[in-house]
Amino acid sequence: MTPTLTQVTEWFAEFNRSVFNEQLPSVRIRFNNTRCQLGQFYWGNGRGIGIKISLYWDRTEEQFRRCLLHEMCHLYCYNRGWIREHHGKKWRAVAAYASRITGLEISRCEEITGWKAASGERPALR
Repeated sequence: MTPTLTQVTEWFAEFNRSVFNEQLPSVRIRFNNTRCQLGQFYWGNGRGIGIKISLYWDRTEEQFRRCLLHEMCHLYCYNRGWIREHHGKKWRAVAAYASRITGLEISRCEEITGWKAASGERPALR
């Protein structure tokens, strides 16, 4: 599946309500085609803050939702002032809480061995 920006934005709003009690600010969500990162939370260097989701790998809706929620856990930590938390103790606690609330297993990283690249024409990236 290839999610649309509208879908991902709706998922963000849903998770922000159900997991983060609407404490997260709206951020720019973009797609890219990188192979080495399924998603990325970024900040600084004049780029502002945002989330990137890779469309390179063929994934299920659940896998895309887990990826977005993983990055939203980073955003939550950033907002709390835990800027350099990465996948440390505080991030893991937030991810465990998000997993309990949503039923989605949020892990530090996802094993992609055996995954196939998404086929067909890629959507325009914004």
